[in-house]
Amino acid sequence: MIVGMRAVRGDRRCVPLRCRTEKPVKTLIAVASFVLLGGWMGQAPSTPPVKMGLWEVATTSTLSGAGLPPGVGHTAHYRACKTLDTYQNWFSGTSQEKCVLSNVAWTSNSYKADFACKDRGSTGHVDITFESSTSTHSTVRVNMPAKGSRQVVQVDSTSTAKFIGPDCGTVAPGKIQIEP
Repeated sequence: MIVGMRAVRGDRRCVPLRCRTEKPVKTLIAVASFVLLGGWMGQAPSTPPVKMGLWEVATTSTLSGAGLPPGVGHTAHYRACKTLDTYQNWFSGTSQEKCVLSNVAWTSNSYKADFACKDRGSTGHVDITFESSTSTHSTVRVNMPAKGSRQVVQVDSTSTAKFIGPDCGTVAPGKIQIEP
């Protein structure tokens, strides 16, 4: 859960800021993990642009709109396991939401796309730069309806990811392990 700018595990109280930001931040972490794990790639090159194995990711997000006070944000650090399977099973929708891609553009070191996810009513844009086979940088903007409101929450995030090694250890493919 989010309290101000800090994640607190296990606390079930509804703190005013947490009530407004928990869903966007969880969605942002999911978005960032899909970006790293091969989500939203569509028509990907047959040879992955990055190494398969354990990756360490840092994602910083800023939320705005829907009456949120200025400067609401969060930084998450997590590890993710990228495998050839996760690379090949491109994001055509997860069990939680179905997304449609448009304006997909690949270059030798970048990927860009717009997306619209029907189940949550969110839309956005992702931009990934493959700095090398062991380092990526991405920006994501997600616009989603605020729970119980017609207002829209905008989540802007920046992520950096670094390859740790070929052994994922305890991190299962397609899953993330949030770091303390």
